[in-house]
Amino acid sequence: MDYQSFIQLLQTLMTASDQTIRQETEIGYFNYRSQDPSDNFVDNMIQCIITPSEVSDFAAVLLRQDIDKNGDKCCFHRLSDESKCITYIDSLLASVAQSQSDKLLMVVAHWSVELMIKDIEIPTVFGFIQQAYQSEHVRVMAVMLVAQMVDASYSTLQKWPFNVFEFLQMCIQDQDHKVARYTIQAMAKILVNNDTTTGMDQKAVVGVMTMIMQRITQSIASNDEPNSIKMLVSLQDIIGFIGDSIIEQIPEIIKFLSQILRSNFSEEMKCQAVRIFLDITETISNIRKFLADIVANFLKEFILPNTSTVTEDDIQNWIQEENDLEYRAESLQALCEDTFESCSYTLGKQIIQPLLYNAAIMANKQPQNWRQLLCVLNAICFSAEGIQNVCKQKDIDNFCKQVLASQDNPNPRVRYAVLQTIGQLCTDFAPQIQVNHKIIMSCIMKLAQDPVSKVAYHAVAAAINFNSGLDYEGSYQYIEQFVLIMKFAWGSGSMDGQTNALTLLSSLCEVLDKEDLTPILQDLMPGILEQFQTTMEAIKNVPEFNKKQQEFITAILQAISMSSEEVPELFIGIAENILDNLMIIVQRSKQQEEHENFSSAFSAIQRLAPSCTGKMQSYINQLYPIITDVLKNKAIDVGTGIENEGEVKFNEHVISLQTAVFLALVDFLEKFPESFKEYFQELTTQIIDFNTLAMDGLTVARLLCMAQLVAVAHKCGFNVQEFHTMMFPIFMKEILPEDPTDESCQYDLEQVADCIDGVATYVESYLEYVKATNDTSVYNETIQQFMNALQYLEKSAAHIFKEEFEDLDGELEDLDADEQEAEIERLVDNYATSIESLGFAYSCFVSKLQDINVVSTYVVPTAQRFITAGLQTLPQIYFVTEGIAIFADIVEKFDPSYYINIIESVIPQAMMMLSQKPDCWILVQSVYYMIGQYILKNPASEVAKSEQCISFAAKAITQAIADGSDEALHSHDNLVSYLLFAGDATLQSESYWQQWHAFARGVKNDGEEVSNISKYLTSKLIQNDAGWMGRVNMAVDVLVLLFFGTYYSDIKNSDENKELVEQIRAIINNGNVLPIVQAAVQSGGSFVQKNYQNFTQ
Repeated sequence: MDYQSFIQLLQTLMTASDQTIRQETEIGYFNYRSQDPSDNFVDNMIQCIITPSEVSDFAAVLLRQDIDKNGDKCCFHRLSDESKCITYIDSLLASVAQSQSDKLLMVVAHWSVELMIKDIEIPTVFGFIQQAYQSEHVRVMAVMLVAQMVDASYSTLQKWPFNVFEFLQMCIQDQDHKVARYTIQAMAKILVNNDTTTGMDQKAVVGVMTMIMQRITQSIASNDEPNSIKMLVSLQDIIGFIGDSIIEQIPEIIKFLSQILRSNFSEEMKCQAVRIFLDITETISNIRKFLADIVANFLKEFILPNTSTVTEDDIQNWIQEENDLEYRAESLQALCEDTFESCSYTLGKQIIQPLLYNAAIMANKQPQNWRQLLCVLNAICFSAEGIQNVCKQKDIDNFCKQVLASQDNPNPRVRYAVLQTIGQLCTDFAPQIQVNHKIIMSCIMKLAQDPVSKVAYHAVAAAINFNSGLDYEGSYQYIEQFVLIMKFAWGSGSMDGQTNALTLLSSLCEVLDKEDLTPILQDLMPGILEQFQTTMEAIKNVPEFNKKQQEFITAILQAISMSSEEVPELFIGIAENILDNLMIIVQRSKQQEEHENFSSAFSAIQRLAPSCTGKMQSYINQLYPIITDVLKNKAIDVGTGIENEGEVKFNEHVISLQTAVFLALVDFLEKFPESFKEYFQELTTQIIDFNTLAMDGLTVARLLCMAQLVAVAHKCGFNVQEFHTMMFPIFMKEILPEDPTDESCQYDLEQVADCIDGVATYVESYLEYVKATNDTSVYNETIQQFMNALQYLEKSAAHIFKEEFEDLDGELEDLDADEQEAEIERLVDNYATSIESLGFAYSCFVSKLQDINVVSTYVVPTAQRFITAGLQTLPQIYFVTEGIAIFADIVEKFDPSYYINIIESVIPQAMMMLSQKPDCWILVQSVYYMIGQYILKNPASEVAKSEQCISFAAKAITQAIADGSDEALHSHDNLVSYLLFAGDATLQSESYWQQWHAFARGVKNDGEEVSNISKYLTSKLIQNDAGWMGRVNMAVDVLVLLFFGTYYSDIKNSDENKELVEQIRAIINNGNVLPIVQAAVQSGGSFVQKNYQNFTQ
């Protein structure tokens, strides 16, 4: 291509507005650039850059992009004679001296680095730097060039023909702040790339830092904010990468930051100071030992007072306007909030907790200082999650007291902040905060009637948080208050108030029983449905919704769908109309890219679908094209244009839509498999071809869909074995590495657990098919592959945990005992999820197929390996408990002739472990669940008569009550269940049963054990068991307290408990037993009495 044609090509690239012309021109440019050798392209490009024209800068940018993005494949590396590079650089340097073009300089710098990496000498570049610095006009260019070129190793810098450190030391003293700025940028790169472990000694690092700090101070003193800010950015880079290496200078740096925040600088300057401080707290590992007091004082003096920057005018505008107070994400207030949030995790107990508590006490002594109160409340709100694991009960009580002290403050924004903070505490400090619930609800009720509407609406939001950690019994205590709060908000007519009321109603639907919900819904639903119709008119006619309208639509969809799911009879005759409207919302929100509405409508359809099973085929027919369209969208774009060549961009909105579709699809495939029969082949192809690269949630959802399709193939009469043979290798490829010896893992701990769940789902689907058809043609190979996948994922989880624990271990020495425990607990909990998923996956082979050969060959050895993992660490204990749980499943599903010898060898091992860890409650619970199930199936066994087991259980119950932790109380219920089975099997004395009765009245923590005990006692009473008819008062008393207690709604409404419910109804209707029932109800308290009344009406 000749030079003029090339100029014309670049001009078209710069100016073309027609997309077709632009794309064609880009293709022409890329084709020309890719020619090999590239001499003609480079000649034209260099000539274009050094010849001043309208495309010169554009050409320089394109050339730099080629160097940066294509590396050793760029145009310079494809010259017929690579020595030409020096000639080209000389030409460029000459042009730099004349034009002083930053863009041209960047080309020289980037290509010089490439040449240095290849050990090609570039004397003219270094000569230019030294000569240019002597010229007043171009010395900035010289330092800029150095700043770009020092991004290399310490050994490479030592090969320069002049001492780069001496050169920079001279430059940093330059009176031109721009020169100093680029000098500091260069020094920062040197420090970041060359800590004391890779060449530079500590003395050199300290010397460079001293020069940097002195020069930044000089720049600030001259009020040159633009250059000073950029110097501070370089300082932040240094601290972020090598903070520990300069820890001795951190006190000086913090003092320096204090001066900035104390002075009258711009917000941007102060924000940069806070960013540096935040990096200090996040990157320096020994901060507690050396800097605790300095950091605490800085937080108190400079960060805390800026966590709220609200003015009186802001508050007045907030009261009068529709929108809430908003501030930029990078504002001073936002950065100070982020600082407290970050420090709360790393410095929570030592610094944040006492600082905030003392600040709250001081602020409450000056209630007229509303600014101070806002700052303290805001800081507590942002720190609550981080300090939750180090706060004891008294700490939580104290924080509640201090926050609630401001509920009557005359400033409405303070009252609003009280609600915001107490709501956050209700979420983060649950369940310990519940002892304060009465005084918290009193505050919420008062402020729900606040004269300032925005405060009143926020009381509803606080009530939502208040309810989020409660169970059925806990929520019911406040049902009257919740109803009043919703009525206040709904009656206001405000969109904010009504949105919060709808969300609160949805949260109540999750915990309250149908009988409690029905009157609430009868009262509120007519108004909600009327508003829904108004909403539908808006959806049909309004071209675009704002954020508040989106939130309202989401809330009303959720409230209607959850209400219809809980009390479907209220929606007789209108459920189909609602579903029709939901289809309209799905279609419109997809077209308009209203992603929140799309996800909400899809979720609502999932909940409403069971009430319209007869018409689901027509709805699936409408949904299917939408599903396929969404899955066809590109969530990943790789740039092919001039500006974005090679850039990978994730479309978060598309990912959001695809995640919602996949999750709904898994549910639809499970509930309505036949509805997808005609789409089966097409859907299978689309799911197989779907690209989930680097989108973890979508990867797991796709695995679940693949697994669910096996069940669909079975239920729709397709050739499952043929489908499985095609699908299974694709499924396994997503999990197993291509290289079997590869020990690395592409997942984190949470994703490993999700993958295990995906395998378990596939196992269930496949084994159900095998069990139903006895088709074992590829059965053995498939089972072996399942085991390979589970073993790989188990090793992966262990490998990841080991690496993360080693990373954490280096940080633990800086924490006290409570904080160490909290950090380890976070990591162990993630690992435990993977271990629990493994246990469930292996149990699928027990529960779904009951193949003795598979269980003997794979499952029993795995369970035995698990229970010998050891008891030294929590992960080991989790493996032990999962192994014991697998043995319990074997007891439930197999005949005693198979397992009796296995289990009777496991139980002594288990009791030996309990003797070593008598207060390890998860171990106690798993062991006694297994023993209890064994005794139920084998009441005449020696295990049932074991005095060791019985005496340990009785003692452990007392210890569990004293312990009071959630795990201990769950074990309490499990032990009571065991003692019931063991006592009956061994015909225990009256004193035994009296003690058991006292224990059983306290059972209310483990829903499964509540159900097990209820079923057992009910069966004995229905059978007129002689022993229990003699203890009928005891049996009925326990049965009433348990069935009508905390888990009443869960047990009563579960399909698997229908027989139990009818048997209890028969017992209650027995005239001989009724007086005993009534006496037990009276002793059970108001919650039991209410549930009994609902049940008998």
